[in-house]
Amino acid sequence: MKNLFIIPELCIGCHRCELICSFAHFKVFNTARARIWVIREKYTDAVIFCNQCGLCIDACPLKIINRNVKTGAVEIDEEKCTGCGQCVTACPYGAVTIDPIRNVALKCDLCGGEPKCVNQCPEKCLIYADVTKVAHYKRLLFSKLQKKEPVPSV
Repeated sequence: MKNLFIIPELCIGCHRCELICSFAHFKVFNTARARIWVIREKYTDAVIFCNQCGLCIDACPLKIINRNVKTGAVEIDEEKCTGCGQCVTACPYGAVTIDPIRNVALKCDLCGGEPKCVNQCPEKCLIYADVTKVAHYKRLLFSKLQKKEPVPSV
């Protein structure tokens, strides 16, 4: 199953992923309505998005959060959501929010299996792939970085 991953070392904090996300879902460029967020840290940028873990599924009192069998994405039926916030509280990643305009829960739905943010990232730090391929890619990247700046041994 595919999922969204990030290589934080490559992120430049441009917020393009946030803008394309809000446009893909609401046809507006408004980072407050995005389902992915870039947070400026001291040495790197942190990108927050849903890891599709499914903890919000059990937290929803209305049982309107389900896993899409085709994409593996955990999806919220926004038409039935009351904005109670139980899913927000249950999310260990801080990736579920309440839409400030419609007062319903929002989270990454992987854009139906083709996340728009991945193709728009200028640094290609967002990856939509099978977990085994991403682990292999990250090991390769780490070995390349280690050759440039060796990690000191103790």
